Amino acid sequence: MQHCCRASLHPWPVQKSPLPAAASQARRHRRARHHTIMAATPLLAFDRLASQPATADPAAAPALIAVLHGITGSSSQYAPFVQHLVDAAAASAGRPVEALVINLRGHGGSRDLPLPPPHTMEAAREDVLALLRHELGEGRAPAALLGHSVWVIDAAAGPTDPAFFNLMSTGLASLESVPQPAESLEVFTQAAADAGLPASVQQNLVSRCEPDPAAPGRFRTSYVPAVAASLLDDYCHTDLGGLLEAPPAGLQLHLIYGSQSIILDRCPEDKARFGAAMATKQESGGDRSGGSAEAVQYWQVEGASHFVPWTHPAELAAAIAPVLAPALADA
Repeated sequence: MQHCCRASLHPWPVQKSPLPAAASQARRHRRARHHTIMAATPLLAFDRLASQPATADPAAAPALIAVLHGITGSSSQYAPFVQHLVDAAAASAGRPVEALVINLRGHGGSRDLPLPPPHTMEAAREDVLALLRHELGEGRAPAALLGHSVWVIDAAAGPTDPAFFNLMSTGLASLESVPQPAESLEVFTQAAADAGLPASVQQNLVSRCEPDPAAPGRFRTSYVPAVAASLLDDYCHTDLGGLLEAPPAGLQLHLIYGSQSIILDRCPEDKARFGAAMATKQESGGDRSGGSAEAVQYWQVEGASHFVPWTHPAELAAAIAPVLAPALADA
C-alpha cells in the first residue's frame, strides 16, 4: 500500500494531500454503483464503499482510500474485503472511511470503455490517475492507495519470470478463442479443457464469467481476455524494484504477503527483500502498530495464500487498518 499502491501508480505529485473537496461529494455517494463518467477520454468505472456508521464518529468528514483489483479481477469481487477494510480502518482512525474500488481498463465496469492500446502498466496507471484527478481535484490524492496481485497485496515489484504465469496465459488465450457472447458457461469450460488446463483452473476462469447485459441468456468474460493478457505480459517485465530501494520523500510503501503464497518464488530479488525484512521484524518483536517511520515496510498474513482478500478478508483488514490509521488521521 502506498500512503499510496504498487509503485506502478507512482509518481503522484502530492501523496498526502488533505481531501476537503472530496468530503461533501463522498456523502452524496454512500454506495453508488459503477460510476462511469464519459469525457474526451473515458474515465474508469468504480464502486464507492463507506464504513458502517457505528465504526466511527458519523459527524466527521470521511477519509478516502483507493483500491485496485488484479488482472482478471473486478471491483465487485473485492467488495467484501473492502467493506471489512473500511470498517476496520474507521474504527482504528476514529473517523469515517470511504473507498473508491476502481475497475481497471478492460475489466468489470470498465470492460467496454474505448480505451486505446497499448494495454500496459503505465497506461493502467494513467487511467487511474485521470479518474482520481477527476474525483478529487488536481493535485489532491487519496489518503492511501492499495490493491491486490499487480499492486501491493501479494505482488512482486521487480520483474517476474513469465513462466510462472503459464497456466494463466494459456487460460486467457483459450478464452480469447471463444466468440462472445457465448451460449453457455460450458463453452468457456470446454475451451479451457481443450487447452489442457486442469479442472481447478477451468473453474477459476469460469467463475469470472457473467451474463452479458446486452444479450439476455448469453455469457461473456467479466474482462477482455486480450487486454488482460497484454497487462499480464507487461506486468512480468515491469521493474519497480528501484522504488523499494529509494522511495520518494514523503512516500511510505507497505507490502503485504500471505505466509503460504508463492508469488515471489520467480522474483528472487523481491523474495530476498521480504525475507530480510521479516527476519528483522521478528527480531524486533514483530511491531504491527503502523507507527514506524521506515519508508518501506513488509507485513504478512499467517496461513494465507495469494488469494488472501477472499480467504482471509477480516485478517487482512485487521493487519492493514492500524497501518492506515496515521494517514487517515491526517487526511
